[in-house]
Amino acid sequence: EIGSGLVGSEMCIRDSVDADEEMFRQHYLRQDKYLQCGSVGAGADHVFDRRRFDFLKDLLERWVTDKDADVLDVGCAQGGLLKVLRANGYRKLHGLDLSPGCIAALAREPGIQAYCCLPPDLRFKVIIMSNVLEHIFDVPAFMEKVNQRLEPDGVLIIEVPDAMSYDRLFRGPFVAFDMEHINHWDEAHLISCLLYTSDAADD
Repeated sequence: EIGSGLVGSEMCIRDSVDADEEMFRQHYLRQDKYLQCGSVGAGADHVFDRRRFDFLKDLLERWVTDKDADVLDVGCAQGGLLKVLRANGYRKLHGLDLSPGCIAALAREPGIQAYCCLPPDLRFKVIIMSNVLEHIFDVPAFMEKVNQRLEPDGVLIIEVPDAMSYDRLFRGPFVAFDMEHINHWDEAHLISCLLYTSDAADD
């Protein structure tokens, strides 16, 4: 059984879960939750995901006009965002997810490269992490790996649930406090995290 509570830090509000990183990794490997699930966040065809994908597509087009740029979607699940980007002309699309089932299904999609583990030499013009950081056990270590995969002039797009808006969630404020959400972010704490990890990468 995994117990949890909330603790504060300079970077975010964090669930003090009675578990370690390996337990969470095995959870994602074994559950294939987002392969079977049609709910929000599964990367499928839920109305809220479709709105999110359109928003991210518009944001990407604002920053990256080169449709041959290498784009990585971290935590791609069923690949809904990648399919939207493909339909809008992006040709070098990559998805990364811990779920073997999601990756096996996505690997059959034309124009999309899918991985459970990235090849060591790949770098990307764009890395998108939509609803990912709230799931990450060691955020500084994770962001260091992300920085290593981003081209020097690359674009990093991060989207997280806003903890200051939990009371306005359509299913109520406590839906955001599920077992998989280790970190809870507001704008100030997300910026603090990015500045901290950017400084660490520069060192």
